[in-house]
Amino acid sequence: MDDILDLVSEHCANELNAYSDCVGQNPSDWGSKCKELETKLTVCSEKFVKDLQTVKTKCSTAILDYEGCIFMNQSNPESCIDQLKKLYDCTNSVFGD
Repeated sequence: MDDILDLVSEHCANELNAYSDCVGQNPSDWGSKCKELETKLTVCSEKFVKDLQTVKTKCSTAILDYEGCIFMNQSNPESCIDQLKKLYDCTNSVFGD
């Protein structure tokens, strides 16, 4: 998973920084305020990091669970740590890390 994050940072730094800044500036409603920037980051990531498509396919349930939790708990994302751990574990299992 760290390799994927490094590639995203390398190829999509502008999109990643803009999205991160937006989330930081909108702690209670970033899910709606930052949607366009999230989409731009996703498009860039999928363009340059082909392994993301494999993860999206094999870990779709974990991704949806995490996204749903984050959406429902925008002001308290820490409550989604279990879903994040499952997503992290799934991602690592895809790459055998």
